[in-house]
Amino acid sequence: MREERVAAPAYVIKALELYALEYLPDDFPRPQGLEWINRGRNTRLKRTSAEMLVRTLFRRVATASVNRLHEEAGLRVYFRTAEERNAFARLFKRALAAASSPSFTVSTAGRN
Repeated sequence: MREERVAAPAYVIKALELYALEYLPDDFPRPQGLEWINRGRNTRLKRTSAEMLVRTLFRRVATASVNRLHEEAGLRVYFRTAEERNAFARLFKRALAAASSPSFTVSTAGRN
């Protein structure tokens, strides 16, 4: 089966860095589309792999195959223009730095 390639400017977010999306400013450039990919192979994830990734991403998992999926997966986001993609990339890198700072804390709503 042949994969279709989208010609729009794209940015790839590592699956394990998705938490940084919470730190983007409200006015960040909005992607026009997205797809889960295997970053090493540059191919789309199968639906079942994407579902497993979402179910297990921020949990400790003992199986090597799921841990490899966490490491290799990414979210490719597409933008209308290269300028929007570049602006998103700058803001995402800042958000990642903010989320990774020592003062970063996780709050979980509804949990004590």
